[in-house]
Amino acid sequence: MYKGKILSLVISFFMLIGFISCYKNDIRKSAPVPGACSGTAGPKFTAVKNLVSANCVSCHSNIIANGGMNFTIECNIVVNKSMIKLKAIDEGSMPPNGPLSQTNKNTIINWINAGGKYTD
Repeated sequence: MYKGKILSLVISFFMLIGFISCYKNDIRKSAPVPGACSGTAGPKFTAVKNLVSANCVSCHSNIIANGGMNFTIECNIVVNKSMIKLKAIDEGSMPPNGPLSQTNKNTIINWINAGGKYTD
């Protein structure tokens, strides 16, 4: 009888540790990276930021950071450019309400090809 309760407590403990670990990783993904956004925002980055604001922030914001992504922080757009390209262009799985137009995809591609920096 006690073995079952102990086993249940041990399993619950490890599940809690796993949950906390995942939560911490999600928070780290949302934290800005020092130096990623130094200087003045360039025109290509600004175009991508506007595109992300219009299409992504409803799910990836400070309030709802799906996948641990908070794109209201400009540095997170720069740091996660590879993931943005993968999900929005290569896979076409984002945004969930339908793929971006080719014009919007080109905006992201042009920014990444120019260096994918804040100042581009």
